[in-house]
Amino acid sequence: MNNLLFKSLLLGFVLNSCSENARNKNHIQTNVLFIAVDDLRTNIGAYGDSIAITPNIDKLSNRGLTFDRAYCQMAVCGPSRSSVLTGMYPDQIGVTDLNTHFRIKRPNVVTLPQIFKMNGYKALTIGKIFHARKSAQDSISLSSPPILNLGIKKEQYLLTKNRTGKKADATEAVDTLDEGYWDGKIAKHAVNALKNFKNSGEPFFLGVGFMKPHLPFSAPKKYWAKYNRERDFILRNRNRPIGAPNVAFHDSNELRGYTDIGRNVISLKKEKQLWHGYYASTTYTDYQIGKVISALDSLNMRDNTLIVFWSDHGYHLGEQGFWCKSSNYELDVRVPLIISHPSIPVKRIDQIVELVDIYPTMIDFCKIEEKTPLSGQSLLNLIGKNKTKWTNYAFNQFGRPYEAALSGKGKKHEGYSVRGNKFRLTLWFNYINGKIEKRELYDMSEGIEKKNISGEKEYKEVEEELTRLVLNYKKQKYLKR
Repeated sequence: MNNLLFKSLLLGFVLNSCSENARNKNHIQTNVLFIAVDDLRTNIGAYGDSIAITPNIDKLSNRGLTFDRAYCQMAVCGPSRSSVLTGMYPDQIGVTDLNTHFRIKRPNVVTLPQIFKMNGYKALTIGKIFHARKSAQDSISLSSPPILNLGIKKEQYLLTKNRTGKKADATEAVDTLDEGYWDGKIAKHAVNALKNFKNSGEPFFLGVGFMKPHLPFSAPKKYWAKYNRERDFILRNRNRPIGAPNVAFHDSNELRGYTDIGRNVISLKKEKQLWHGYYASTTYTDYQIGKVISALDSLNMRDNTLIVFWSDHGYHLGEQGFWCKSSNYELDVRVPLIISHPSIPVKRIDQIVELVDIYPTMIDFCKIEEKTPLSGQSLLNLIGKNKTKWTNYAFNQFGRPYEAALSGKGKKHEGYSVRGNKFRLTLWFNYINGKIEKRELYDMSEGIEKKNISGEKEYKEVEEELTRLVLNYKKQKYLKR
């Protein structure tokens, strides 16, 4: 190679490198506001609930993508959040209880906030993003220690009689400012964080995790006053689905641990009080979400911020014969999911999606390269001109007995479930020998499981196809990408 050619190539390389560095330097990184809510099912105005008072979530829906059929992967806090934050299914990360940390099985996994941190973002969480236990935290994922991230039971109450440090009354209504309870404090910290980011100019990943409407249903009295208990809360069908196996249910122990509930039959009066508390807590949290998004607007940061709003799982309020979460049924696994940015069209998405799709969607939108394998698919594939073929199934799972999901010990069965467009199939496996012991197949045309039709000749082909999907999922052979 002659000297002139070498110099020309070298000059070209230098100019190209400088140009690339200039582009990277001038590239404006999209900020992220990642809003998580605990135990919130789709009882929201934006999802068609005429009773729910949720003006701020409704406004967000009117400015973004609203996913009508989004599903979590396991209907309990720790495993669901670990799945979202790693972009992998529960069995893939080895987290199907509240005690196991995902880094035991996946020590090198790159979490969602961590990948933003690795790409120059300030990664901060306020409230409950990772599960609210010390053992569930992940300091390597964040730029600074989390704020108000632990679920201290005493801090969920204001009345002296309830501040025992343990479960007390299942509901509480006190005439106090929003900041009296934790979600108000979380919102205040989040607003201050946004102001700091505005001043510093740093690109940010801000996770804001609200505690309500998780039990106890504690909220300032003014939010309770927005509802009329006798008028608004008509109790739903409390009957179990016809033909459903006992293994599919639990004894509502999460609720029964509260001192005003116990093991007795829950009266109609108490049921209405609990419904009232759930809705009041939901409205309280909605108003705190509104404060955070309003701050984003007033600081003129909305145009360059991706907002992702989601709930870790759904909830039962006495329907189908039990309370709280921890099942494979629709009310427990269907969740609200809204994504908003000025460049994203405002529309409703009817395709079935999973929370495991959030991670690949966010890095796709923010043009960040994947660092560890992800199980989901980018939800951006559902919009725009270049729509791709969508995998229209959602998977979830839960073990029995219920207590095994808390401690990680004593599991006897694992139920693996797939939600298709029209049907839901759940297979209950013996956890020791791996054999299928019980089956549930439901026609979901009414949006809830009513009759187990497994084994009926009319649905043989449907059941065989869904069985194949569940078996592949259980064997970790089912990956969307």
